[in-house]
Amino acid sequence: MDEPEKLNDAAAVLAVGDTLVVSSYHPIATGADLWGFDRNTGKTLWKGDVSLLPIAHSKYSNHVDLSLACDHVVMRGTESGQVYLEIFDPKDGARRFVTTLGTW
Repeated sequence: MDEPEKLNDAAAVLAVGDTLVVSSYHPIATGADLWGFDRNTGKTLWKGDVSLLPIAHSKYSNHVDLSLACDHVVMRGTESGQVYLEIFDPKDGARRFVTTLGTW
């Protein structure tokens, strides 16, 4: 039996058909993970290749939201005053787009 994936202290979750998409992150540390799990069995289907963006900071904060747009998973992260956007294919976790949106 596979070991369960280790997730961080905070998460955003999105159901896409039979796939449960989970972004795992720590609220005071940089970065996030993106996972696809079978909604019925909990089995790991894929791990997304999330970019680690160079975000300057002195006091750190981190928050991730997930949404669905045009049949793709949209990951919007706000890290220490800078916002980033990444788009993934929910079938295999492949990253399709990444950009920073500036400060908030």
